[in-house]
Parts: sequence; structure tokens; C-alpha cells
Amino acid sequence: MTPTVRPTAIPVLLYHSVRDEPVKGVERWTVSTSQFGEHVSAIVDSGRTPLTVSELVDATRGGRPMPERAVVVTFDDGYLDTLAAVDRLVDRGLCATVYVTAGYLGRRDMLRRSDVASLESRAGVEVGAHGITHRRLDELPYDEIEQELSGSRAVVADLIRHECRSFAYPHGAHDRRVAALTRSTGYSSAAAVKNALSHAGDDAFALARVTIEAGCSLAFLSRALNGDLRLARPGEAWRTRGYRWSRRLARRVSREVPKS
Repeated sequence: MTPTVRPTAIPVLLYHSVRDEPVKGVERWTVSTSQFGEHVSAIVDSGRTPLTVSELVDATRGGRPMPERAVVVTFDDGYLDTLAAVDRLVDRGLCATVYVTAGYLGRRDMLRRSDVASLESRAGVEVGAHGITHRRLDELPYDEIEQELSGSRAVVADLIRHECRSFAYPHGAHDRRVAALTRSTGYSSAAAVKNALSHAGDDAFALARVTIEAGCSLAFLSRALNGDLRLARPGEAWRTRGYRWSRRLARRVSREVPKS
């Protein structure tokens, strides 16, 4: 029997906010500035080659050489502090893909429209879309999914003055219908979550990422950078499906329960 060869792990790290005083409601996903500095040094010291999401997908499709050991850093939502965080990455020779929620631009603590173009002008930085309202797309009707996908893509493309290639599912929530619509809308990739390591055979429209939460230890980050976490599997985990159905059931029950 031929032994199974484990694919080369590609850590795609998912950050949200980097600041010392978290935005209310985002505490769990906020990394302190000092902690982020340690993370940046760890990424550099890992010796991995930094790529954007689109560069990674192009490499998996043979459009560019695939580095022997790649790493991708992403940011979701579009918090204002992303600007400084990205600068720290770029200053150390790293790359980033920033997914912005189009309908949140200009709100308190969020990126402004002018910031999006500024980010894209930085070497090694890609800006992608993250929907308009940050709702879970797998809970929406067809026409609203289309609006979230195409509307946010149009906003980002207008700001960066070229095609918006990548999308990140809000909350990581997607299903086959959502993934198919994302592809048909014109995106070339979509980032999910999965909290697993990506690899060359990963689904380009459900890329695995590892969420970096508040208090994430250097030991955990090192495990991700060393490829010691679990690899993303083809298809969807039963746990993910179960969670989706429980969400849908809860929403249905809440609509049917009469208000007093």
C-alpha cells in the first residue's frame, strides 16, 4: 500500500482588530499592538514566503510558482486600526489581504473609503470584499446573496480602480449555493474560516484560515507556522452543517413565536 503523503501546509492567518483598547463587542477578536508585533516577528522568523490570497490561488492553479513554504495574512471587516497593522507587516517585507465590509466604510472605528485606496497602493497589499451588511450569506434568499456579493465587489473595485478578485464570507458562513454564486459573480477566490491549515489542494472558494483571537499565544502561532495544526479537508465538516441548521431553526422559531 502506498503511504499517504501529507500536503504541504499553508497557514492563512485571520486577524480582525489590532489595538490596545478593543472596540465594544470585538474584544474576543482584538489582538494588542505589542502582541501583534510579536506575531509579525514570528511570521518573519518562520522563513515562509508571504503571499496575498490571490497570489496563493494563482499559484495553486499554476499561474505562478508556488513557494516551498508560503504564509498568508488576512484581516476581516475593515477596522480603522488595520491601517497601522498592515504598515507593520509591509515594513517587515510581508503581505496582507484586507477584506472590507462595504456598508461599514466610514463608520466609527472603521476604515474610510479613502483608506481603501491607500491600502491598495501599498506594496504587497490586496483589498477584497466582505459583503455589504456582514450578514451570514447562507441564511439569505438568493437575490440578497447576489446583492451582497456583487454590491460589495463593485464598491471595492471602484475604490481600488481595478477588479476585486477575492471575497471573504462574513462569519465564514457559506454553503454550496453561496460558493457557486460567489464564483459566478466574478470572484476568483473566497476565504472561509475552518480553523485549519490550507494547502495546494484546498477549495479556492472555501479557503481554510486560522483565526487569531485575543490572547493567542506564540506557541499556538508557532504551531500554525510550523504546519502542526490540522489540514483542511475536502467538503464541509458535519459540525459546520449542524451549526448551520441549528442557526436556521433558531431563526425560524424566533419568527414563529408570537410577540407579547
